[in-house]
Amino acid sequence: MLDVNGTLDITSLSTAEPMTVEIVSLDGDSPGEIANFACTVPYEWEFLTYDVLEGAFSEDLFVLDTTAFANALGKGYFEIIQTASGLAVSYVPEPSTLLLALLGMLLLLVRRRR
Repeated sequence: MLDVNGTLDITSLSTAEPMTVEIVSLDGDSPGEIANFACTVPYEWEFLTYDVLEGAFSEDLFVLDTTAFANALGKGYFEIIQTASGLAVSYVPEPSTLLLALLGMLLLLVRRRR
């Protein structure tokens, strides 16, 4: 986690010269698969906080390098998002997988009520 006390200036970033963010999975303190990672569940990991952002945030200003991420992603993907206090890496599962999981939970709730 990187904490910028003050202003984070991203005005020098562009789609032609983006910032590369390397996503590395860890098994404890060593590279490897993340325990209990499920490719059907959304995740969000804030990696940078700041007081003020100078420049307009756009996901296109960042390139994600996932070559060091060992877990299976299914058809999900990573993206950079802006949070209330910083920037985060977000994992988005395949929409149809998420929909199926929600439908399964709904069916379980209906069965329990009977």
